[in-house]
Amino acid sequence: MTRHLDADREDKQARQDAAVVAAVNFGIVNAVQLNGRELLGFSVRLEEWETLITLRAAEGGERLVAFVGAETLPGALLKVVREGKRDKLVWRADEWARDSS
Repeated sequence: MTRHLDADREDKQARQDAAVVAAVNFGIVNAVQLNGRELLGFSVRLEEWETLITLRAAEGGERLVAFVGAETLPGALLKVVREGKRDKLVWRADEWARDSS
């Protein structure tokens, strides 16, 4: 029984690892672009109990920002992709964006 549980955990971890790699390899870009935005970049803030990802994008010449938090980095990356595909990311005007003109 223990071997089966261990094998199930290893399979689940392998699937999660593959999903995280897919998120980093264009998953985030695709999830943002699905809704007509261009991903300009993102940053990750790691805290002891939480990870915060800040997404920066542009839409129609306007700079936008969205925040996604989760307990772990893999969880946050997967949440960005999941919420982006469902158009559930909350975008706001980026007050800190520098005018490039």
